Amino acid sequence: MNIIRIPKENKERLKNHFQNYLRQGLIMSADSGFAKWRWLNLENPFYLEKNLPCWVNISDNKARGYLGAIPVELKAGSQNVSAAWAIDFITLPEYRGKGVGRSLVEEANNHFDIFFSIGQTDMAASLFAKMGWKLLGHIPYYMKVWNAEPLLRKKIGNPFISRLLAIPINLLLKSYHFFEKTAISENLEIQKIATFGEEADRFWDEIKDDYDLIVPRSRAYLSWKYDRQPGMDYIKFLCLKKNGVRGYIVVRCIIGKYGIKEGLIADIITRPQDKNTIHALIFSALKYLKNKGCSSVRCYMNHKGIEKDLIDCGFLRRRPRMRFLLHKNISGLDETYDLNNWFITAGDCDIDR
Repeated sequence: MNIIRIPKENKERLKNHFQNYLRQGLIMSADSGFAKWRWLNLENPFYLEKNLPCWVNISDNKARGYLGAIPVELKAGSQNVSAAWAIDFITLPEYRGKGVGRSLVEEANNHFDIFFSIGQTDMAASLFAKMGWKLLGHIPYYMKVWNAEPLLRKKIGNPFISRLLAIPINLLLKSYHFFEKTAISENLEIQKIATFGEEADRFWDEIKDDYDLIVPRSRAYLSWKYDRQPGMDYIKFLCLKKNGVRGYIVVRCIIGKYGIKEGLIADIITRPQDKNTIHALIFSALKYLKNKGCSSVRCYMNHKGIEKDLIDCGFLRRRPRMRFLLHKNISGLDETYDLNNWFITAGDCDIDR
């Protein structure tokens, strides 16, 4: 078996690579076609090597498995280390159990100080565990529901029964939301922005020491992720106080089965102790999503300091579903094994898509 990496070539040859692996069922992130794959692999500001951050297992000129990665920096205490999210990990069914997946993971591990993954299949999680990856836990999951009928419709299918069952549930939800925080402090201003500018770098420099383990929210990263990602319409709100940035929130509205609209909080960052700003941003985002017709809003957020703020704004904690696994390839940095040290949102990795 031979592991190859796809070289950065001209656009047409890259497109041929993409179409070839897509046709074989090796690429899963094809929702926006080649433009999304090119953005993910070529335009990432943290990747400068001559080959793309993805690996293909080939034998007898036939591809057998594929593993992609999203390279990032990781702020770990006072230093930055190279890291990457493992994504699109697949072995074709006829080659499973023959060492294909193991060979891909072993090779990819050699290229980063820390390799991590969120929301794997059971099969992938089992393989990672056998190869020494650590399960740190699950990413906490929160949901705010205004109207339970669309959620019931997705599960039940029958619109009449869903509408009937939703009546008492919605009454309980209204009672619960009666006590939530719904005001913005008078000295804060919320602005909807089109793109991230230089203020993002200045704000990151101000707050970076408030977080232990986090992907740096620099302008380069934010602009790549939320301004230029094909096929994704992110809405961004900035919070200002006396002309200074206090934080931001990024959301999107998702239209799913039966035309049901749901909101997602992709990212939020402030000083963790700045409760007024956190509440103002969450409230503004919820107001926008509700006006857009969303029946509910989901939020994946690993940060103990923000959990109470979400609950104050009417979110309920749900059973977490996204496993977080990690493989450390350098000595030291044992703090990475404690999930409580991490700041993770849905915008990290690709669980927001």
